[in-house]
Amino acid sequence: MSEMSGIDPRLIATASLSDIGLVRGTNQDFCDIFDNPSGSRLLVVADGMGGHRGGATASRIATETIGELFQAASGEPANILFDAITMANERVHRQSIEDPELRGMGTTVVALLFDTDGLVWVAHVGDSRAYRLHAAGMEQITQDHSVVGEMVRRGLITSEEAEVHPRRNEILRSVGVEPQVEIDVAQVLSAPGDFFILCSDGLTGLVSDHEIAQVVKSEAPVNATKQLVAMANEGGGLDNITVQIAMLPDEDSTTLRYDDVPLESSQVTQTQGGQPKIPQAQDTLVQMTPAQVNEPEGSPFKLISWFALAFVGLIAGYFVLSGSGEESETTSPRASSRVQAEGPAASAEDDVR
Repeated sequence: MSEMSGIDPRLIATASLSDIGLVRGTNQDFCDIFDNPSGSRLLVVADGMGGHRGGATASRIATETIGELFQAASGEPANILFDAITMANERVHRQSIEDPELRGMGTTVVALLFDTDGLVWVAHVGDSRAYRLHAAGMEQITQDHSVVGEMVRRGLITSEEAEVHPRRNEILRSVGVEPQVEIDVAQVLSAPGDFFILCSDGLTGLVSDHEIAQVVKSEAPVNATKQLVAMANEGGGLDNITVQIAMLPDEDSTTLRYDDVPLESSQVTQTQGGQPKIPQAQDTLVQMTPAQVNEPEGSPFKLISWFALAFVGLIAGYFVLSGSGEESETTSPRASSRVQAEGPAASAEDDVR
């Protein structure tokens, strides 16, 4: 059971901000906040890839589809998240087939659901992240589905080495690139006064976890999103930057801190270079596998980026043969890549995000 039992999702203050950054020509990130008639609330961040038009289209379709299904859904939160992201994958993939200019497009997705019974659920595909900030500190409650993330989990490189690794932009799963997608869904712990942060790698690539935690716990959510985006731009603004923050009310509190009010989806803000855009885990309780969330039987999880997976395998084999230590057992990730060039020889230099 979650520690959050009894908190009304409508009392959770939320803020979202998406910024084009200082280098990219378009914003391929997309985010939104959705409310279900039952009272549950959903936050979604998507980080698109596949060329300027493709990436933006994929992230928008995925977010809107997830929100649409969530707002009309009832039932178990894990099933709702799984079904919504599955449908998003189908729609993005179908659009990429129907429009040659969008071929190969895909997107990451991270979604956080606050249910009316007080439970919190997270679902994700790719390397957009979710964090929980609580009294004991901040922790990442998602695992990066990326080449370097897999290498870190296998003990082949450190987290610090992953931050500067030449393959850090390649991901092993994405929404829309293939007909099926593997989705991680988990229930997470929460307590009154906690914060949850969702973000694209445009933030985490330039702002450390420690810096994120310091800003989030010292500022109101709306101000914190602005400050974090500004910090990423000060660090170079190399990618699109998207951040969402959810602040749970204190125990026995019926009002919100910082005089914040929950932001509705229409109030999600997009900016350019930090300025308003002119209109044109370890707390994981239940790790759900696709089969546990009503996955249709017989879905062949195909490998998209064989080269990425082979690279991890070769490195792992080298370390095993050289006696550097035992490789930990991991599940077989399906591979896709930010690098949307066709063929197994796609490289990080071709990254179109």
